[in-house]
Amino acid sequence: MRIKRMFSLMVSLIMIICMLSGCNAQNTADTSSPDEDILLAVNKWKEEFNTTVTDLEITGKTYYISNNGDDNNDGLSPETAWATLDRAFETYWPLTRDLLKPGDTVLLERGGTWYISPDEREGLTSDAYSIVDGVTLGTYGEGARPIIRGDIPEANDPSFWALYYEKNGIKIWASAEKLQDTNVIVFNEGESYADEIMPFWSTTLNDYCNAKGEMFDITTELENDLSFCCMLDLDSAESMDLQNSTAKGTLYLRCDKGNPAEVFKEIAVPQAQTGLALHTNATLVDLDIRYFTCIAAELSGYDGNSGQQVLNCEVSWCGGLISNYQPFDSGTVGILFPYCAGGALQVSGSSNSVRDCYIHHCGPMTLICSIHVDEPGMRKFENMNHTGNLIEYCGTALHIADLSKMDYGDAEGFISNLTFSDNIVMYSGEGWAENHILQIDNEHSMFFSAVDNAMGASNNDGIYITDNIFYGSKANLLCLTDNLWNDTGKVNQPIVFSGNVYAQYKDETLCNFNWERGWGAGYASDEQEFLDFIGDETGIVIVLP
Repeated sequence: MRIKRMFSLMVSLIMIICMLSGCNAQNTADTSSPDEDILLAVNKWKEEFNTTVTDLEITGKTYYISNNGDDNNDGLSPETAWATLDRAFETYWPLTRDLLKPGDTVLLERGGTWYISPDEREGLTSDAYSIVDGVTLGTYGEGARPIIRGDIPEANDPSFWALYYEKNGIKIWASAEKLQDTNVIVFNEGESYADEIMPFWSTTLNDYCNAKGEMFDITTELENDLSFCCMLDLDSAESMDLQNSTAKGTLYLRCDKGNPAEVFKEIAVPQAQTGLALHTNATLVDLDIRYFTCIAAELSGYDGNSGQQVLNCEVSWCGGLISNYQPFDSGTVGILFPYCAGGALQVSGSSNSVRDCYIHHCGPMTLICSIHVDEPGMRKFENMNHTGNLIEYCGTALHIADLSKMDYGDAEGFISNLTFSDNIVMYSGEGWAENHILQIDNEHSMFFSAVDNAMGASNNDGIYITDNIFYGSKANLLCLTDNLWNDTGKVNQPIVFSGNVYAQYKDETLCNFNWERGWGAGYASDEQEFLDFIGDETGIVIVLP
């Protein structure tokens, strides 16, 4: 398959502009031109993305799915299209089981919308449709990318919301049915959103509480309009864990203007945890995937899969479900704080690639490359290439972590040839992710960074971060460590940084290293120290106002 490559030379052009403008580590007097050029380039990137269509090379059969189709059709032409994703990918269908073969392609009609429903089964990918070995899921027709979404359409019905509390102009609404945890509530396709207020857990009360250990009072904790909380029915904090995030409870949304479904034309309440799970050499092309509480798609190698690709897709408003409760080190004894998981795409595997995608409003992570093991020994991921993407208003854009020793003390992880290049990362930790991250971590959290490996450095023979633009972070532009998990040893070699543009706000930090050492932007000596430390001999620092 062929995809139009967008802005492959943009970083080099920005670097030249920076040098001609005198914007480098030695001179930061004039930064307006490079700043403006980056923003103009991003707008141009979006324009091209919205009109780019991938040419597919199809070697097997082609099946079609349309909102106007019928699952009793044969699916072999647009005129005899199927209607649902179930018909192609749900293994419970007798006619679907073992239907798709390597080389086959399933095409969704552009302009259509398909919902993936939350599943009652345990496991973070239990909701997901499996794109089996060698199969491509793409598009046909004219118009906007087809949308695959994990929210519930019922939230758009006024009867879904019951008035729970009203006083002095404050109105809090309760969901008519019990829901799983949701990361964010999105109004009118992203025009605005509601912030989640997460309750803590008191081991003394064996109930929800605030950070002070006081009983959690919905009417006072939702102190701002368009905020919400998910009061899951838990017997104890231990009754929720990462592999069993199907607990349910009532969702409470403050909306002072009235019934949310009457105030807004559309309300998205994410519920399904994961949208799509890609098997070996499976590919997603030209899709719009949104509103999943854990991840939009899984490209992992934990089940032996490799070679998955996501090309020219839009991924948004994913990640952030409460996965468990953990000790609150800086708070009152006996109070546990919520920890959140997920992001845009799980890329923990070998030979996978995310290219030319627009990824926005996801958190607390975006591309997640974390090494876990289920037995002693070595787990190795190799030959990953993520390039040409625009990532904005997300948590950390690239999260790398070797957590093998967390799972088994005598296990180890290894990365070989991971490349993150020609990407644009804008506004890390801003948008809905900012308030979300601050509730689960501190103001210098790694989840605010463009790149982090702070949960555990990875022994490797090549991690390359090259020719990217990193533009603005709410805390650390980079958050790095050379320690393996829990200080169990030093990493064999550092990440290779080369030719990147590091544009950071003057009052924020360029890099936090081992959670202790940091450099502030705005001073030539500190900027050069930063570049020398990470070893980026051709990198450039821009100070943003």
